[in-house]
Parts: sequence; C-alpha cells; structure tokens
Amino acid sequence: MHSIAIVRATLVAGMIGLMAGCGAGGGGGASAYTITLSADKTALPLNIADQVASIGGPYTTTLYVDARDNAGNPIPGGTKTFACAV
Repeated sequence: MHSIAIVRATLVAGMIGLMAGCGAGGGGGASAYTITLSADKTALPLNIADQVASIGGPYTTTLYVDARDNAGNPIPGGTKTFACAV
C-alpha cells in the first residue's frame, strides 16, 4: 500500500513538472493560455518483475497537452506549434 502512494505521488509530481515545462507557470493579459494535461492511464502497475518499459506497454501511458487562448482557440499558428521540454 505504501508503494502505491509513492507511485501516485511520483506521477503527480511528474505531471506538475511537465506542465511547468510546457509554460503553465504563469501569464496574463490578452495573451494568456489555458493548458490542459490529460493521460490515457492515470494509474500504472508496479513493475515488480523488472521488465523493460516499452511504448504502449503496461508500465507507460500517453500524456496529452492542449493549449488554447482565452477564446478557446488553439494557440496561434495551429495545433502543431506547441512543444514541451520534459
């Protein structure tokens, strides 16, 4: 039970770090954006077998970041111009 709490805390800390890396740390005025982070899976199993994680495997998830302006439109330049440093 203690291990699950550590994994959840780590996942939450990682998501907060990702949002900060994507520019969710501030802004204001007319150019403010709303940044939304979602995940396919928010709980992952413990890897007690020490298997290598692979994309799409049971120990990974896909994160989605969406940035929109105050009017709800994708950020200027289209939907493919937003990037994150992880």
